Amino acid sequence: MSSKLFVVVAPPTYNIVDELKAEGDWAVLEKYAGFVFDDNAPKAAARTKYENKLYLERPGCNLCMGNQEKAEPGDTVMATSTRLFKKDEL
Repeated sequence: MSSKLFVVVAPPTYNIVDELKAEGDWAVLEKYAGFVFDDNAPKAAARTKYENKLYLERPGCNLCMGNQEKAEPGDTVMATSTRLFKKDEL
């Protein structure tokens, strides 16, 4: 069993990235990231091999859809949802 840990951060929207930048958190993540998305130079294919410990991916649903990253057999994947709803909206 491999003991490697890779973290892929994919905010749900660009607004969240803007908030992280305004609060200074994005700069901290960038300091340790081995990859930061660049809208001017998008990846041609989904990443399947991981060499770095931290990746900052393009915001949006592509990560969950497997268009930016793909887990390999045996990988453990964790995800969180930032969709917050008021009780009366459900």
